[in-house]
Amino acid sequence: MPPTTMASILYLTPRDWRAPPPNTVALLEALVEAEVAGAPLPFEGRLHRRPGERFLQTITFLGCSPVVALGEPGATGEEFCHLELESHSTPHLVTSQLTRAPRCRCGHRFEPWQPLASAWQGDPLNHHTGCPQCGHEANGADLNWRQSAGAGRLFLKVWGVFEGEAVPGDELLDLLAAISGDRWGHFYYRS
Repeated sequence: MPPTTMASILYLTPRDWRAPPPNTVALLEALVEAEVAGAPLPFEGRLHRRPGERFLQTITFLGCSPVVALGEPGATGEEFCHLELESHSTPHLVTSQLTRAPRCRCGHRFEPWQPLASAWQGDPLNHHTGCPQCGHEANGADLNWRQSAGAGRLFLKVWGVFEGEAVPGDELLDLLAAISGDRWGHFYYRS
């Protein structure tokens, strides 16, 4: 079972959240072959992997001296860094404690955003909200969450990464785009 304490996660997802996800087995094999992902972790029924030999070359950790716990689950007493692939048959909107009020393309802030997010999570493709400032109709996934939430059908989750602590490098983004046929974006999650 994955960690159940506080979670800090860097989420990567294809930018076209409407498109069906690529084959997760092929994606996982490519990540293992590129040495981004390593050996499987014993979390039942989930696609969790240890970081591979080249993981630290594909994720850029920021700051003077970042601490990345790459050890065994529970060995350090901290959340350890690992990867997980999560796939959904329908689009899924992910929000967390970090989520800031989303903005319309005109800059209007949707506050409070939580009631809208509940509706978007129930039907993200079809539930549209009109902007009171410009009248633009958008669903939750089309708004600007400023990397504090995101939508998709496929997520590559990098556990153990705090908000703004790391960003995906071009090599990883290019690999994911080559496999999926779409550019990827990222956002941060904290429970």
